[in-house]
Amino acid sequence: MRLAFPPTGHAYRENAEANLVWRFIGAHAPDLVLIAGDDAGLGAALAAGTPAGVGRVPSRAWSATDSLVALRAADAPKSDAHGEIERRLARSPRICSRS
Repeated sequence: MRLAFPPTGHAYRENAEANLVWRFIGAHAPDLVLIAGDDAGLGAALAAGTPAGVGRVPSRAWSATDSLVALRAADAPKSDAHGEIERRLARSPRICSRS
């Protein structure tokens, strides 16, 4: 089965691999996603949507000839998803228990 993003259908019942990648990106909230090879629409989906409803994550194409050192990942700005995960982690138990 060919990957397609954003994933459609019932999560993990249909398009299981695409759902896994999409939710992994949302859960881990990277500052940048490097896409090697055919992106199956992942770059466009990340630009237009929010993985797992967490926040936007920038992406760019990458090939084996690109230098990871030159990328300087430490200088990448924090993604919206990264900031949202930090905000959620900073919540107190009291705030989380309110209904």
